Amino acid sequence: MHSTWPTAACVPAIGSEYVMDALMADSPDLATEEANIARWLQGDTAGGRWPDASKDWQHLFALNFSNLKQPFTIPCGPVEGCGMPAEPVVIDNQNRVLTWWKTRFPKLTNVGAFGTKFSIDLAAVDAATGRRAPIDNGHLSGMWPGPESDNLYAMTVAGDFVWLRQTFRGTQVINLKTSAHRFVAAEVRHRDGGNFGADIVYANEPRDLPATYQPPLSGRTSPIVVGSSAYLAETFAVTCIEHRP
Repeated sequence: MHSTWPTAACVPAIGSEYVMDALMADSPDLATEEANIARWLQGDTAGGRWPDASKDWQHLFALNFSNLKQPFTIPCGPVEGCGMPAEPVVIDNQNRVLTWWKTRFPKLTNVGAFGTKFSIDLAAVDAATGRRAPIDNGHLSGMWPGPESDNLYAMTVAGDFVWLRQTFRGTQVINLKTSAHRFVAAEVRHRDGGNFGADIVYANEPRDLPATYQPPLSGRTSPIVVGSSAYLAETFAVTCIEHRP
């Protein structure tokens, strides 16, 4: 089946902090969690245990090219906030559709995320069923800084690597075959009580940066990778990172 994978902003509320946590707490394994999310996205409140259940939380869709109908509901709960659509899916070099999933059972990114008692994991969508297909290399990447439900990472795939970027936390890369992780670049080293020790840091404090205007969406602009170079649309300039063996 040939599909397109649009995303949309969720309707019931701006943001997704701690939404669906009660459902995940009721899910002892991944299969149950997926089944519960599917129920939740149809408005099933489990007798009041999941009061925020609503079909309007659906934000990721599969549309068949031939008739623009949805062959299934993707059991992916809300993962992004700030009143914007969740980050678009990306296609990796194995033709997998990758997206973010709130979950109690992460396999690739790390354990824990801001805005949930559980985790936000990067995993594939089964193109035949819409179910989750975890990327399990036997261990987590331990990416840091981790995902946030109010400010997720935009994604780019280049070869075996997925590049992750948001202006506030910086740019990271994960090897999809091994889960090896690298914190590549951060705009500033010290911000909001954090110490962002990336390989490349442009300034020590935010006030040291030039005040060049960039549109707000640039905060979720994924890297562009060409050959051995990665280009980043920072708030003050477009920068280039080169890899030299």
